[in-house]
Amino acid sequence: MYTDFAAVYDRLMQEVDYKAFALVYDSILQNHGVYHNSSIVECACGTGNISIPLSENYNLTGIDISEEMLSRAMQKARQAGKRITFIRQDMQQLKLHKPTQAVLATCDGPNYLSSLGLKHFFEAAYAGLLPNGIICFDISSEYKLRNTIADNTFTLSDEDICYIWQNKLDKDSVSMQLDIFVKNKGFYDRLIEYQQQYIHSAKNIISALENAGFTNISVFNKDLDPPKEKDERLFFVASKKENYVRHTI
Repeated sequence: MYTDFAAVYDRLMQEVDYKAFALVYDSILQNHGVYHNSSIVECACGTGNISIPLSENYNLTGIDISEEMLSRAMQKARQAGKRITFIRQDMQQLKLHKPTQAVLATCDGPNYLSSLGLKHFFEAAYAGLLPNGIICFDISSEYKLRNTIADNTFTLSDEDICYIWQNKLDKDSVSMQLDIFVKNKGFYDRLIEYQQQYIHSAKNIISALENAGFTNISVFNKDLDPPKEKDERLFFVASKKENYVRHTI
């Protein structure tokens, strides 16, 4: 999915506050008994924008399916003086050398999985966790994908880069096409990137987590408050343990 796109990804995403993202995950982890210096695994880590700040306090392993994304992540980690292990894997087939205390999937990672793919990911994450370990991830909400992203076009025009981002609703997913133009010696190179994000309701995700064996499932927004109808990002946490309290929404 991210091949040549990896070279321009950080430039396009420079306005995202990844440090704030990392702080949210840090709060979630500590609130659920995953304390500093614990081992954690971040799936769909991309170019390491969340991996690097989280590695300040955790023994982090980053996993992504894109070799190009991982190459850039490793380069950025070295520049930041961080020693992070990055592994190329499909999160649907996650296999860890040893159990970990938390499995994360950040910045819409689960949106790139179909319902079946989500099932495989949850099962693999469950198998890779220590007892009382947690899975934690965020998604673009059903509201956001259906009402903000779907059937809309977004544009960016800067001096050295611009894009046209077109989106089409396909029942339970959104097909995305990005036409990216990067300035190169007075001319513009064109890169076309195709993506697909799947729409997952919170209730369906909770059901899939339960089917994988997870308990103590919580859902909240970026402020760590109960979700509201028009929240565009949702966070989920679930535990690998027997004490079960279902959080309804």
